[in-house]
Amino acid sequence: MCFAMVIIPYIKVNTETEEVVGKVEVGQNPNDVKLSGDKLFVANLDSDSISVVQQSDLRLIKTVPVATGPYLLLQEVGS
Repeated sequence: MCFAMVIIPYIKVNTETEEVVGKVEVGQNPNDVKLSGDKLFVANLDSDSISVVQQSDLRLIKTVPVATGPYLLLQEVGS
């Protein structure tokens, strides 16, 4: 049996034209995304990490290792 580890791109779509206008590779099996200011935080379940992405230009700022299987991100009210 063979398994492939795939890095998944986070894709930005223009909702008016339905065209892909940008993408950035994040970790494996991204499950949740939260926006805070101009940063996107992506929970990568199978990579055990959180990707921090600059929303304006979809640039990966950093990848933060976390405990096994981050599934959801919580955000404080007002942030």
